[in-house]
Order: sequence, then structure tokens, then C-alpha cells
Amino acid sequence: MEKRVALDEPRDQQPRRRRERRAHHAPGRANVLRAAVDVRNGAGGPRLVAWIVPGSDALAPPLVRAHAASRLPRALLPARFVEVSDLPVNRAGKLDRAALVEPAAPTLPGIDRPFAGAALVESAAPTASGIDHPFAGAAPPAASPDPLDVAVLQVFRDVLRDPSLTAHAEFFELGDSLLAIELAHRLGRRLGRDVSGNILFRASTPLDVAAALREPAPEGLLGFRPDGARPPLFVLPPGDFELPALRRLAELLPADRPVFVVEPSQAPTLSRLLDRYADSVESRQPDGALHLLGYCVGGQLAFALARTLEARGRDVALVVLVDSPFRESRVGTLAWRAARRVARTWRPVGSSPFARYARGLFLAPGVDGHARVLVGYEPRPWRGRVVYLMARHSHFRLMPTRRRWQRVTSPPMDFGWLPGDHDSVLNEPHVRTLAARLETLLG
Repeated sequence: MEKRVALDEPRDQQPRRRRERRAHHAPGRANVLRAAVDVRNGAGGPRLVAWIVPGSDALAPPLVRAHAASRLPRALLPARFVEVSDLPVNRAGKLDRAALVEPAAPTLPGIDRPFAGAALVESAAPTASGIDHPFAGAAPPAASPDPLDVAVLQVFRDVLRDPSLTAHAEFFELGDSLLAIELAHRLGRRLGRDVSGNILFRASTPLDVAAALREPAPEGLLGFRPDGARPPLFVLPPGDFELPALRRLAELLPADRPVFVVEPSQAPTLSRLLDRYADSVESRQPDGALHLLGYCVGGQLAFALARTLEARGRDVALVVLVDSPFRESRVGTLAWRAARRVARTWRPVGSSPFARYARGLFLAPGVDGHARVLVGYEPRPWRGRVVYLMARHSHFRLMPTRRRWQRVTSPPMDFGWLPGDHDSVLNEPHVRTLAARLETLLG
């Protein structure tokens, strides 16, 4: 490569990356004659774009992306793959990066393409075979796109600030954690109904989100990493707002550790909610020792769920509480509900961190459902292994939270510190410490 692209990558992986750059020439690989990768500015900052020149045989660009995704770390995977007939060169015969064509913005980008894969692929110029559509054999475009598809795509473009975004764009390749809640909020305003932030964890492209909005998926588990040889970790969040951060936590755990997040739900009573969550956990792991983790009020739910599962005859090997309160005061809950009513009336707008945080905290329906059933709840003694991890700058340090949890755990719970405060403990860079501690605990 004639231009060095600075990436956050360990040095011991660099020789392997050089081997991977040669892999597209190997027999049996996706047939790519030439390829170039460069940095282009996009929503959320710079991102990688790849230009590919296909070989003589038919080449489906999504296969190139799938091949690259199987060999490259997430940080090195281009966000866009552009198929071109040839790469521009300068007078010295070297790649002319300035002449690389920018991905074109179709009139209705991606909506008229029936391919439902995860790749964000565009055809910038006719290929050598004369086929200028990137999906060979695709059905002809629809005469008029569905209004819901158009509305969802427009919200994606507005939130990600990219007018050329296609309907097959993967949200988490372009947006950050706060933008996930921002997008759900704007979808709700545009469609005139509540849209949960967890929709992006079931469907993360505009077309798939539109399909999910037509037929909402049943509540249950979100498989942030559904496969792996080790026992799974079941995570209970306080609500929808923390789902993007928990997704990052799952990515930092070893690849063979399945991670499932219990999807925030609502029920008239705590016992009904716990029965629903227990059904979801047991449907995924019908036997063997269970491992639970709860953050914030999700810790209260994890502790109560351990008792429910034990009453069903299940073995709960570990419950990890991450900066969790001991109980929710009625006054505090009423104050939170009052703030939520104000937020729903005011509907804070703008892109400032405060406005986005307020929308995620007060407008996500999952938080409200948990707050309602936890009013007046006080954990009862449980005999099982509990580990409490508290943020060093958490406001719980000023309360008797640690002492109260120790009174209801037998044997006495293990206790440890995490860097950061209550909110930052799940975000970079502190989430890496949490992931390392979890893997030590889970073994």
C-alpha cells in the first residue's frame, strides 16, 4: 500500500494482516484482480472504503465482504465495497487515490435491490462483463418503494448524516452507541409510536428495520453472541439505553463465550416478569449451571431471577452485580417518573450529548417497565455465589449499598472495584477492564 492508514491494531497481528491482503489471489478465494482501500470521511468520522476489480468469472460483491469479514478484525473491515472496472493510476503507474470514484448516491439507494445481506455494496461503474448491477440475477426494481422503507431510510440518513446511505447499510458499522437510541427516538417521532432501541439488535439495516416494524419480533433474548462452546452468560440490563454498550462488552469477551441479553419487557408484577425472564433463559439453556450478570437495576433483577430459577430446580453458579443499587426508593422512582413525563412532553431535540442521553434514559420503554415492578422490592437472602463490582466513582459509594448486599448473600459476596463512574463503567476504555474481570470470574 502506498499510503499508510493508521489503525488501532496490535503489532503481533500485522504480519497476519499482510498475509490476508494477499489472500484474495489464492485459489478458491473470491476472484478479485485488484483492490484498493482508502479512508473516506463519513458519519461519526473516517471510515474505510474498498474498491474491487472482479476477475473474469462472475463475482458477487457481498461474497468479497463475507470473505474479508471472516479474516479481518472489525477495525479493518471496510464499511463500503465499491465494484469498479479498473483502478485509476497516475503517470508513474501507481494508484491514484484522488481519482478513486466516490460511491454514487442512487435516487432511491438500495430500496430497489432485493438482496437482504449485510454488505453495503455499490457499483460505481460497469464491470468488464458489462453488468453494472452489483447483484447479478437480481429481480427488477419495484416501481414504487414502500413508504415505510423510504421513511426508515431517511431517518437512518438523518441520524448518520450520510445522504448517500443505502437500505442495506449496517448501522453499527457507521454509528455509535448513543446514535442507536437517537435513531429509535427519531423513528418513533416520524412514525407516531414508541420504537424500542433494541430493534437495532434484531435488525440493523434500514430494510430489515422496516420489516421488523411491520411485524414486531416476540420478546425474549437478544443473541449478541449466540454461538460458542462455553456456558453462556445471560445479561439483564436496566433498559434499552444500555444495549449498545452491552453489545460492545459481548464483543470483548472470548469468541467462544455465548452472550445473551434478556430483552427488557413489561409485566404487571415482578413475579410475572421474573417468570417470563426465567422461561427465556431456560429455553436457551435447558440444563447445566447458569451464569447471570446485571447492571444497575438489572442487578436487582439478576439477583431475584437467580432465586426464581433455583426454585425451579436450576443451578445458578454465579451472579455478577455491576454497580447495582440495593433497592429502589419510592420517592426516587416517583421523581424519575415525573422527569420521564416531562421528557415525553418536551421531547428533547438536538444532537448534544445531554439531549441524546435524556432521550435514551427517559424515553426508552424498558426502563419504565423495570422501574414499575421494582418499587418496594427488597432483595431476600440467597445462598449462592455473588460478585459485586462497583465503579470507583459511583454514587453508590456514598450509600450503604455494599453492606446491604452483603447481608443477603451467603456465603458473603466477593467485592471488587472497576474504573470510572456509574455511566462510564460500560464505555471505552473502562468496559475492557470489566470484560477482563468477567472472563476471570467465568473461567
